[in-house]
Amino acid sequence: MRSGLGAMALTFVTVLLASGFNDIIALEFDFNLDVVVWVGRFAILLLPPLAYAITYRACRGLQTRDRKILREGIETGIVVRRPDGQFVEIHQPLGSVREDGERDKPGYAGAPVPKRMNDLGLAGSALPGGLITPDPLEETEALDRARSAGSES
Repeated sequence: MRSGLGAMALTFVTVLLASGFNDIIALEFDFNLDVVVWVGRFAILLLPPLAYAITYRACRGLQTRDRKILREGIETGIVVRRPDGQFVEIHQPLGSVREDGERDKPGYAGAPVPKRMNDLGLAGSALPGGLITPDPLEETEALDRARSAGSES
C-alpha cells in the first residue's frame, strides 16, 4: 500500500510539474493551449489512481510469489512421475523437515526470500538503524565454513 501511495504522489507531482509549463509544451509541439490544459486536468484526476492501482497489483503479486516460495519451497525444475501417473515438481524446502514428514515453515523476518535452488543463506549484516537484526555469530560462521567446504570439493 505504501508503494502504491508513493507512486500516486509521484505521479501527481509529475502531472502538476508538466501542467506548470503547459504553455511551453503547446508552443514547442504546436498544440492548442486549451487542449494541453484540458489534458492536464484529466491527467491530474486519472493518472494518480491508475499509478496506484498498477503499483499495488505489482506489489501484491510479488508478495504472493514470496509467500508461495515460503510455503512450498524453491522450484528445482525436477519433475517426477508418481505411481498413479501424476507428474509433480520437486521443491527444495526452506524450513527443516520434522520426523513425521511435515515441514517447518520458516518465519518471514523481512530478509530477501531466495529464488534459486541452493541459494539458502542468512540475512547478512544489518544496516545501522535498520529493522532487521544481525544474524547470530555462530550461524554466520557455520555458513562460512559450509561455503568454504563446498568450494573446496
